[in-house]
Amino acid sequence: MPEQVNHSTSPINATGIDRTEGLARAMNNPGLYHRLLESFYRSYSASASRISELISAGEIAEAGHLVHAVKGAGATIGAKGLATAAGQLEKACRTDGINAGVVPQELLDTFCQQLAEVLSSIRPGGITGPGD
Repeated sequence: MPEQVNHSTSPINATGIDRTEGLARAMNNPGLYHRLLESFYRSYSASASRISELISAGEIAEAGHLVHAVKGAGATIGAKGLATAAGQLEKACRTDGINAGVVPQELLDTFCQQLAEVLSSIRPGGITGPGD
């Protein structure tokens, strides 16, 4: 059974996520926003390793597609830093990576760090709030 993410007591701003912005993008519907957070966690919790594997295997365009998906989903939930890092990595995959077969490690490291921060904020048991 998939892990459920409990956001009922989540703070407005958790590490790496602007929950006010994310909630606004979910039409100020807390139930919808919580489902988006759960979906993000389920969908992208293994994406850093997958993207690293793809880049190592020279499948730069495929890595770029996955980074693009993380960028969009991250922006939707209010993960601005992640969306920015993903945008930079995506650009490198599209331009430099495809031409040279190399993606700068520092861009990948920053992306992975941002993603890990966001995932740790929304992982089951990772959120505490008032009254906890």
